[in-house]
Amino acid sequence: MNKRKWLAIVLALAMVLTMMPAMAFAAEVEVNPDDDLQTKIDGANPGDTIVLAGNITLTETVTIAKNITLDLNGNTLSSSAEYTILVQTGAALIVEDGNIDNTATEGTGIGCKTESSVTVESDVTIDAYRGVRGTLVNENLGNVTMLIKGAINCKEIAVFGSGPKNNITLDGANIKSNYYSVYQNGSYGGSKYIIKNSILENKLDGAPAVYISNNK
Repeated sequence: MNKRKWLAIVLALAMVLTMMPAMAFAAEVEVNPDDDLQTKIDGANPGDTIVLAGNITLTETVTIAKNITLDLNGNTLSSSAEYTILVQTGAALIVEDGNIDNTATEGTGIGCKTESSVTVESDVTIDAYRGVRGTLVNENLGNVTMLIKGAINCKEIAVFGSGPKNNITLDGANIKSNYYSVYQNGSYGGSKYIIKNSILENKLDGAPAVYISNNK
């Protein structure tokens, strides 16, 4: 084979590698019960999957600052922190296959900062005072994307949208709450909600399961 053909092959291979998406190189990062979960997440690359090898108990919030998948692998992630998980601005989190149990008095399973994204898959159950919560009420915040397919059992609001221009979908979700199952604060509007194939149970007498107010 002459040099010209070798060069053509090398260039073609380089082009293929360049065009391959980053996800093609995603890795699985195993986390044992004795490992520090935050350290493992910080050391992962965008697109990686964090896989729990056993139940893990936390006392501090775990922050997500990149696009990753958290595979609970049939285990329970317990936490006594204000938030079990807090997804930072611009990051995206997918949670699958297990339980998130927040035991704080007014704790939240998953918190979302502005322009973040959270997907709770159908094989996930969240037990907490609040389930999944968006940003604080502020005209410069909001812009949170949530896709809830799993189960949420909570004492207060299960899916809580605050701030403007949120995009929230419940598809196949099973939600039980002692207050609103779904709540969008109406101080700032422009949010979009889609609820389909879901069960919403509100145990508070006289209160609706869904409260959505988009005043502006």
